[in-house]
Amino acid sequence: MSGERPPGREPRPTEGGLIVANLDAEARAAGRALPEALLARLSASGALLGLLARPGETLWTPRAVPLARLPWLRWPELGSGAGGAGGAGETGKTGKTGKTGKNCEAGETGGSSGSGVASGAGAGAPIAWRHGEPQPDVARARLAWCRSSPACLSRRFAHELALEDGLAHAGACLLSTPRALAAGLAGLGDRPWVLKPLFSAAGRGLLFGRGERLADGRPAAGSRAVLRQLASGGLLLEPWVERLGDFGLRAEVRADGSVALLGLHGLEVDARGGFRGVLVERAGDPPDLLPHEARALREVASRAGARLAAAGHRGPFAVDAYAYRAAGGGRAFQPLGEINARLSFGFVAAALAECVWRAPQEAAGTQAAGTQDAGGHATELHVAGAQAAGLRAAARAAGLAGASRLALRFGRASAGDGPSGVRARRGLLPLLLPGVDPALGLEPGTSARSDPGPDPGADPGAGPDPGEPADDSWAVLAAVAPPQRSAST
Repeated sequence: MSGERPPGREPRPTEGGLIVANLDAEARAAGRALPEALLARLSASGALLGLLARPGETLWTPRAVPLARLPWLRWPELGSGAGGAGGAGETGKTGKTGKTGKNCEAGETGGSSGSGVASGAGAGAPIAWRHGEPQPDVARARLAWCRSSPACLSRRFAHELALEDGLAHAGACLLSTPRALAAGLAGLGDRPWVLKPLFSAAGRGLLFGRGERLADGRPAAGSRAVLRQLASGGLLLEPWVERLGDFGLRAEVRADGSVALLGLHGLEVDARGGFRGVLVERAGDPPDLLPHEARALREVASRAGARLAAAGHRGPFAVDAYAYRAAGGGRAFQPLGEINARLSFGFVAAALAECVWRAPQEAAGTQAAGTQDAGGHATELHVAGAQAAGLRAAARAAGLAGASRLALRFGRASAGDGPSGVRARRGLLPLLLPGVDPALGLEPGTSARSDPGPDPGADPGAGPDPGEPADDSWAVLAAVAPPQRSAST
């Protein structure tokens, strides 16, 4: 049975105590170790789940995160009036206070595990922090990035559903041997293609090419990265199409196996399909998603949820879809691009946007409700208490409260503009600051560098070399103008 909640009404939490930001879930499911530099970047992004924490709760990340990078730890001060008139303009300088940048040093001692306390300097109880190994018991967490089975996390799961529903692109196929690779590439002729690892996220590890060769001209059949993936589980081959728009649908498999559709959002991706951000509307569906496309996405998500429930998944999931240019030049729609059997950043973006737009008195009347997984624990999708008041205050100061569309955006600081692109300014609220600019009072680091995107022949999922400088990733909440729908759509 499926049902859709009214827009802006995500399920509410019940009591709990542990949030697990295991953004390396797909790599763990594949039995693959990630480089330290990539684990640091995933941990920094995962720290944003702390925005959904209640006072006194514990957040776990694979690696330590310098708290000076997290300006939102000071937001409770803003909500209590202690932040003065500085508002969001002060959030970019949190590291200079010594109040949030130093309280978790125990979690950064360089050992394999650690813990510490991050405090919002005057509002509510602190958030405790843990990192390293062993990973906490995800099944017991009140909020976990992923608590699904490896089978549900594999791209094989979505591909098999696409085949059953007649939604797979012509020529898309699973590959497990060099002979299958040669046959699959031959079947696509001279069309561009993409090879996807069965276990990866956010567009990491994708390999692009045309004919028998990768984008850099090397034969795909001779690529060590390709052969390694074939030997360790396989690859998904799909034709690469020109994208016209990317979208997602948030949903949940409840404890009784029923499926709840929670809401639609837009997705921002780079030229290679890599994840860059989430777009949330104040009202209605994404304006660049056509009505019949929205209906198709909801229908597919309902069927995907039923399949996930039958496979034992409980909790949040998301379905990614995209509009693309068809062979004849018109617009076509793929409602089943990916199934993310985990909490995705679409949920985080929706929770932040709802908090910004929701009146305080409305929030006060909705904090008791919630949904629970099979273990009796809730899927947390709500910013509550002093943190919610602080977020609303910071958002007002940054000019976000009146926006009709908000974006949760991620990126890497580039040599062209460095971290200046995430400084607090009108219409933009920093959530995660790059760790490379001493002027912002952050941890010492080297200068920012450009990020040209993934190497088409690189090892899938390997990420940057472990010897790279400090993590320079960032995240912001930004006001975005709605797109202008063209006559062709």
